[in-house]
Amino acid sequence: MRAVSGVPPAPLSIVTRDLSIRPTVQPPGASQPDTILLLDASDARIQDALWEAGHLWVALGDACIPTGDILTRSCIRLIDVDTLSLTVVQDFDFGIDGKYVFYPAVRTDEDGRLTVVFGSSSSTDYPGAMIATRAPSDPPGVIGSPVLIQSGTASETTACSTTTCRYGDYFGAARDPSDPGVVWVAAEYGRPAGWGTSVAAISTTVHMRVSYSVNAGGAGYQPPNFSYFERGILKRVPLETAPVTVAVDAGTPWSVPEVLEGSRAEERWATAQPISGPARGFEPIEFAYTHQYLAVFGYRVNGGGSGYSVPSVSYVRHGTPMSSPANVTDWADASSAYAFPLTLDGSSESERWQTDSAGASGAVVASGTIEVAYDHQAFVRLDTQGPAVASVTPGSGWYDVGSTLEPTLEAPAGWAVGEWVGTGPGAYSGPTAAPKIRVAGPFEETAILYPGLTIRAGVGGSVSYSYGDITGSVAGGTSRTLYVRPGTNVSLTTSVSTGFAFAGWGGATTGTRPKVTLSIEAPTEMTASFTLSGLAVAGLSVGVAAAAFLVTIAILLVRRRRRRAPPAP
Repeated sequence: MRAVSGVPPAPLSIVTRDLSIRPTVQPPGASQPDTILLLDASDARIQDALWEAGHLWVALGDACIPTGDILTRSCIRLIDVDTLSLTVVQDFDFGIDGKYVFYPAVRTDEDGRLTVVFGSSSSTDYPGAMIATRAPSDPPGVIGSPVLIQSGTASETTACSTTTCRYGDYFGAARDPSDPGVVWVAAEYGRPAGWGTSVAAISTTVHMRVSYSVNAGGAGYQPPNFSYFERGILKRVPLETAPVTVAVDAGTPWSVPEVLEGSRAEERWATAQPISGPARGFEPIEFAYTHQYLAVFGYRVNGGGSGYSVPSVSYVRHGTPMSSPANVTDWADASSAYAFPLTLDGSSESERWQTDSAGASGAVVASGTIEVAYDHQAFVRLDTQGPAVASVTPGSGWYDVGSTLEPTLEAPAGWAVGEWVGTGPGAYSGPTAAPKIRVAGPFEETAILYPGLTIRAGVGGSVSYSYGDITGSVAGGTSRTLYVRPGTNVSLTTSVSTGFAFAGWGGATTGTRPKVTLSIEAPTEMTASFTLSGLAVAGLSVGVAAAAFLVTIAILLVRRRRRRAPPAP
């Protein structure tokens, strides 16, 4: 290195000193996708240099094994020389695991922050452009994490030999003369139509436009504080709902609180957005906070049972629909909707666990427990066997397990409930017209309607009946209705009183046989008629004649007495 001092035309002083650096190595060609052609990563000659504030930075290509890698790749060599003492202050390689980097250009901004722009590629990354920065306060041999500023969209294959393609003609960096805090960079990248040039402005200060908003309202919260670094000093500023611009040191961390002050254990204003990050880019950020309540979404089952599944409850958190098994405690957006299923999984056509529609959904308007009750229900089928016009009250349907059901029948004239035939848990079978049945599970009940046989016995005799092992009689001058299972054979036999004779049957059948047998399929009437016997009729005739003779004698005597009586005075 030669140090020249003096101002021409006065004599000049030239001092020459050899400085020692680590050996350099020819960088290998850089791979790229979709082709076996490599990018020419140049050689170990100096590709860019910068002298400012007594320091000379030089950048060149080199070969190294990046940290975490196992392959030798093309890397960037950075050397910092103190030109006052003519000593090498820094000498280090910069590489990226899994990538090839090449063609560096360097510049500093007004604060001495070094910006390095360079190209990169790999077997899976098209040739693109990246930057890395180094602050004056960084330890020797350290540079910040690389940032991609331009992605490649194709491999570069326009100026190639058998194995290698020309590259690297368009990389450079310069400080903005009107804004010395900005460094402009230019870099080459791959495109389908051939290489392109990307130009970007790099600043050590990021002007962030930040604001906040609150969804679902509420009161009692405080605006969030935005924490950031400006020229190395930690600062905090309350955010407003209108955007404010904050100058933040590029790459330094910023943060906001996840939960606003004023929040409580059961009510809060929180954000789901990232609450911290490095200061990069110029896009505005609005930190959206949501008013939320801590809710317990629970359920219970009335009437027990087994085979059902825990219901899933849907609700909203930070504007995002959520679904969780019930009996969960979570934050839910204020005034947002929640919903439980009306029927639990595991229900069937005969058994279910059901809640009413009014309680299955609603809005979260306060903290606390939201509990939905499901009733264990069984389907009860109530039917009739007999005339179509017959009906059972109440009808078939769902009934709570553990409740009591008392079915009654409305039957047409001439019919009545003969018996109930039931199947299923707790079902009833028997002759009670309106049985009380406790619902223990799904069951069926069929009311068997019996047709009525009405028997009338006239004066002068009686009618006895029998069917199966049932016997009885109907006295003269009375009637009785028997209700029997359809198809039952009923035998009727007449008995006559003294002085009377059986006159015959009337109704479903006629005749004078004292005994008949009927098959009852529908309401039926039978009447047995009786008359006086012959002897009784003769005796009655004599009595009538004698009575008539006596009446005649009486009339004659009355007339005679009237003739003998003296005239009135």
